[in-house]
Amino acid sequence: MLSGARLVDLLKKPIKGHFDVKHLKKIHHYLFQDIYSWAGKFRICDISKGVHFCKAEFIEKELGKLFAKLKEENYLENLNEDALFSRAAFYLGEINAIHPFRDGNGRTQREFIRELMLARGYKLDYSRCDPKMMLSASIDSFAGDNTLMIELIKICTIRCTMSPKL
Repeated sequence: MLSGARLVDLLKKPIKGHFDVKHLKKIHHYLFQDIYSWAGKFRICDISKGVHFCKAEFIEKELGKLFAKLKEENYLENLNEDALFSRAAFYLGEINAIHPFRDGNGRTQREFIRELMLARGYKLDYSRCDPKMMLSASIDSFAGDNTLMIELIKICTIRCTMSPKL
């Protein structure tokens, strides 16, 4: 089964986790287990796509700090919508900037944030957003401007009638 089919599976049955490093790795492994022998493992080489992502040797440390911050923010629970969208955009941008895997970062980080938002009572449907907007939002976010990423989150968000427990 390829990653696209596995993403569809995750819409029905999200990966259970604590929105931490282990959870992110589990999502990546699930998505890419049929494609890469290293699915779910952080990259050990430095990579760039027009910009230099986090050096491989600092990935675990930087994600640990980021997810500790998410935990301090109580996983974005009890925020008003504007604050929730802003913080979700921040975390999506930061995970992207770290870019922990050799490939599949975008699908993995979007699924991670989708599951986080689902736990807060919101569905994210990325098909509501133009892929070019996603790319532009990622580039802007990398440069420290989350305006477009926040707008992307707003466009993709559907409020649930009840908050599912993950």
